[in-house]
Amino acid sequence: MAVDKDGNEIVVPPTPPKVEFTAEQQEHINNLFNQRFGKIQSKHEQEIKGLSDSIELLKAKQTPEPPAPPAKSATEEENARQMKAFLDQEKAVTKGVQSLLDAERADKAKVIAENKKILKDQAINEAAGTLPNGVEFYELKTVKKLVEDDIEFDGDTNQWVVKENGNIKLNSGMTPMTLTEYFSQFAAARPYLVKGAVKSGSGSAESGRAGSFQTNLGTVKTKADVKTTKEKVEYITKFGYAAWEKLPTK
Repeated sequence: MAVDKDGNEIVVPPTPPKVEFTAEQQEHINNLFNQRFGKIQSKHEQEIKGLSDSIELLKAKQTPEPPAPPAKSATEEENARQMKAFLDQEKAVTKGVQSLLDAERADKAKVIAENKKILKDQAINEAAGTLPNGVEFYELKTVKKLVEDDIEFDGDTNQWVVKENGNIKLNSGMTPMTLTEYFSQFAAARPYLVKGAVKSGSGSAESGRAGSFQTNLGTVKTKADVKTTKEKVEYITKFGYAAWEKLPTK
C-alpha cells in the first residue's frame, strides 16, 4: 500500500482495460470514417463552387459591356463628308502655294546669281582695264577666265576681294587687296600677258615669231605645237580656254 508524506493511503485508480478491435471491426470503422469525410469534402466543394459563381456574377455586374455607339444620322454623315472635302481642298491649296513659293525662291536666287555675275564682270573689267602706267593685257577675256573663280564679294568689307586657299589676299598694308592692286601684281608676275612687255633677247625672238603663229593657229593639233607661253595665250584668246583644255598633250 502506498502512503503520502502525511501517512495517508494513496488510492491508485484502476487501469482502464485496453480496447482492441478485430480486423473486421477496424475495417468497419474505416469505412464509416471515409463515408463521413467524403460527405464533408463534397459539401465544402459545393460551397466553394457557389462562392466562385457568386464572385463571377458580381464581376460581370461591375464591368458591363460598353454600349454600342449610336448610329450616325444622315445629317451627321453629310457634315463629316463636307468637312473632309474642305480639309482636302485646303491641303491642295497649301501645297500649291508652297510650290509657288519654292518656284519664286528659285527664280529670286537665279536673278541674284545673275546680278552678282554681272557686277563681278563689271568690277573685273574696270580694275583690269585701267591699270596704272597704261599697262594693258593682250586679251582681257582670257585673263578674266584665269582669275574669276578667285574673286568674290565680301560683305564684311563691302568690296570685291581675291581669295587664295579660302583666305582674303592682303596688300602690303595688311588690308584686303583691291582688284586694281591685284591685277597690277598679276600683270607684273606674267609679262607675257601684257602688251609691250616683251623685251629684246630671247623675248624678242618669241615676239618675232608671233605674227606667223597668229596666222597659223588653225594648224595647232596638240599642246606640243604651242612653243611659248605667249602662243598659248594667243590660242586661248582665239579659241577659248575650253578648246585649249581639250587639246591632247602631244
